Amino acid sequence: MSCKRGTGNGGQHKNTTDSCVVMKHRPTGIQVIIDGRNQHANKKLASKILDNKVKNHYECINDTKVSAERRNQLTKDKKRTYRVRDDIAIDHKTNKRISLKKFLKGEIEDLHE
Repeated sequence: MSCKRGTGNGGQHKNTTDSCVVMKHRPTGIQVIIDGRNQHANKKLASKILDNKVKNHYECINDTKVSAERRNQLTKDKKRTYRVRDDIAIDHKTNKRISLKKFLKGEIEDLHE
């Protein structure tokens, strides 16, 4: 964390006080700059915002990993899909579809070549 002089309107007060707060999370490189009149309030606000941004960053990374793992599990060695709601049985090896009711009755010859 560092403090510096802010930019913009403020006149003499802005030119003499180091009230602008810059906080950076080194591992991720996320940076927050708060430019207000009160340095202590700026520190608290910058800390809260930085915490939220870092948490959000790591949650996004975790969500990406989980979705990639799920996608791998769904597409890996898939032989048949049974969709009760749509009344469909799909054989992924032959790409043929039949009614799930027919399949459950034992009429699986329609799925094979």
